[in-house]
Amino acid sequence: MYRHALLALACLVLVAPALAVSPLWTHNSSEPVRDCAVSNDGKVIVVSSDLVHIFDRKGGLTGTTWHANAIAVNAAGSLVVSGTGDAARGVSRNGSELWSAPNASVAVAVSSDGATIAALGPGGLLSTFTAAGGRVGTTDTGATGEALAVAVSKNGSVVVTTDGGGVRAFTRKGAHRWSVELATPSALAMNASGDLVAVGDGGSVKFFNLTGERLARFPTSGRVRSLAMTPSANLTVAGGEDGSVAALGPGGELLWNRSAGAPVNRVAVSGSGALVAVASADRRLRLLAGNGTPLWDAALAGDPLSLSLSADGTTVAVGCDEGTAYVFDTGAKSPAAPAKAPNATPAGNVTATVNATGARNGTAGLNASATIGKTTVTVSGATKVNVTGRNATATTAANRTAAGNRTANVTTTASPNATATTSLRLVIPNGTATSGVPAFLPVAALALLGAWAGLRRRR
Repeated sequence: MYRHALLALACLVLVAPALAVSPLWTHNSSEPVRDCAVSNDGKVIVVSSDLVHIFDRKGGLTGTTWHANAIAVNAAGSLVVSGTGDAARGVSRNGSELWSAPNASVAVAVSSDGATIAALGPGGLLSTFTAAGGRVGTTDTGATGEALAVAVSKNGSVVVTTDGGGVRAFTRKGAHRWSVELATPSALAMNASGDLVAVGDGGSVKFFNLTGERLARFPTSGRVRSLAMTPSANLTVAGGEDGSVAALGPGGELLWNRSAGAPVNRVAVSGSGALVAVASADRRLRLLAGNGTPLWDAALAGDPLSLSLSADGTTVAVGCDEGTAYVFDTGAKSPAAPAKAPNATPAGNVTATVNATGARNGTAGLNASATIGKTTVTVSGATKVNVTGRNATATTAANRTAAGNRTANVTTTASPNATATTSLRLVIPNGTATSGVPAFLPVAALALLGAWAGLRRRR
């Protein structure tokens, strides 16, 4: 008895919040928030309740469109797809309808490259479209029960659906790939390449490969209500009716298990798997680190029905049955833009040939730098060394005599279409760093050193 009590206490400690947070903003409507979606950078938030409402990250309403059963947004947030009782629609960020296809839909999905839209009808009719609304294919999935969910691989080549009788996979044009009959499918997730599909049911999470072969099965103590998988499949999270939150590896192995203390309605993961969001029936939203460590939680006014976490992990949205949608800043920093090398030229690929003799008693030049991106250096005509550099000046066709009776002939040629990078260094194979000569010498330093030595001789 004491052992069980200690285990229960341990579970409670594991899900105890690090801190409570408040939302960035909320939106109230007269109907339940059935679905929500967030762009990859968290700057576009879409909420489906009485209407489909499109917001910026600060909560500014940028557009509205028809009431929908399901919604999805492309990575950039420039296209919102809605599934309604009579059509699948593509809508811009300001709510303007871009296209409409007569295809009653209960579930929609957009490929991560934004080029393929899939819409699943209530009877199992599956249609795929281009981003501009052109119909690519239509097929009867052979659903033997209520149509439930649809997922699309990154390039749209694999489209997977679930219904009350099983899981089924198709090509972008609707050709059948594989199908597996299951008694009670309840959740679906797929990786970016489409070669790993996870399906939750009444007592397990099953993993299937590109041909429909079952790779693994993770048993659960109750019905799986929600699944989320990272694009690389390094992390799959399952939310259970028993309150469990199970994190699984690509082989279906258990990574960690936590208890929310109440049935888990929805789970979501960031693109890297660094963050996990959990919305549960105790009217709480919890944010966990990718290793299961609790970060924060927040109280909700109703039972959560929908959940979305941006791929960059900065923004999470949750919608409740009493009509309130919440948007939170997770506290994660968005990825920094790649740094640009100062004074870098967009063309360059420099090849420098160095023929050195007497690599001793030289003095290395200081603060040498290069504006050239990638450089290939050949030492004594034998060894090629890749180097990179920043803010350096290259000497063309320089023939100089280096200090310590060292002769360096340096020639450079440039070809277009190279990218500037950093840290220009020359590696002299089998060199011995003596008398202050290091094993790594900047290429520009050799040219400057030669010039300095030449001037001394002319004196």
